[in-house]
Amino acid sequence: MYKMLGTGEWQIANNCPLLIEAIPSRMHDEKKPGDVLKVPGDSLDDVADDVRYGIYTWITANEMPREVKRENWGDSLRLFFMTRRYQKLSAGLLLLRR
Repeated sequence: MYKMLGTGEWQIANNCPLLIEAIPSRMHDEKKPGDVLKVPGDSLDDVADDVRYGIYTWITANEMPREVKRENWGDSLRLFFMTRRYQKLSAGLLLLRR
C-alpha cells in the first residue's frame, strides 16, 4: 500500500477519513515480517484489512481471455440491437412484418 501511494498508483479520497486515520496507525508485526500487528478490538484494523484485501484483489485480477471478451462483446451487441428495436417499436417508428 505504501509503495502504491508513493508512486501514485493508488490514491485515497478525502472522503475516506477512517482509512486516512488507519494507515499511519498500523504497526509492523515483528513476529511476521511483512505483516501488520493485529490489535484486538481496534476497528481501524478492519478498515486496514478491508482496503488491503481490495487492493490485493485488484492487483491479482486476471485478464479476461480473448475468447470470453469476444463472446461478451457479441452478447452486448445483440442486447444493444434488441434494445434499439424495442425502443423503436415502443415509439411506433417500426412496424412488425407479418
